[in-house]
Amino acid sequence: MVGQPGWIQFAGRDELTMEFMNEEHGVGRIDVSRGSSLCIGDKVLLIPSHVCPVVNLFDHAISTRGERVVGQLEVAGRGKVR
Repeated sequence: MVGQPGWIQFAGRDELTMEFMNEEHGVGRIDVSRGSSLCIGDKVLLIPSHVCPVVNLFDHAISTRGERVVGQLEVAGRGKVR
């Protein structure tokens, strides 16, 4: 997983990459070698490649199309983690 492209994306910051991540945490350094700067306290939006460790924390998943809510699904796995 180290350096695997597309594993996590920084929204609007294509020049940034995360060294490694697991199911719950970004680990190691953020690579800024492609001409970007990032300082302690800067906020970034991270887009993970999947949401497996998060979905079971919610009762429902909301589906959208653009800015419009178009549906709601019950999360059958809610509370099933042991």
